[in-house]
Amino acid sequence: NVLRFNPSFPDELRRVKFHLRYRGHWLDLDLHADRLKIEALKSGAHPVQVQVRDKLYDLDQGTTIECAL
Repeated sequence: NVLRFNPSFPDELRRVKFHLRYRGHWLDLDLHADRLKIEALKSGAHPVQVQVRDKLYDLDQGTTIECAL
């Protein structure tokens, strides 16, 4: 079970920011055409795996992933 992201932006869209609930985690996502930031808020949930393009990350509560797209 992996939460996967492989974003592709239209030229008119510069940024998308939203909250997502996934397997007990509240995630804050800040997505730009060239980078993605995912913050897992403190929740008491077990770590989850997140895949951004071809790279796999372990995401635990209270941690942040930032990666170039």
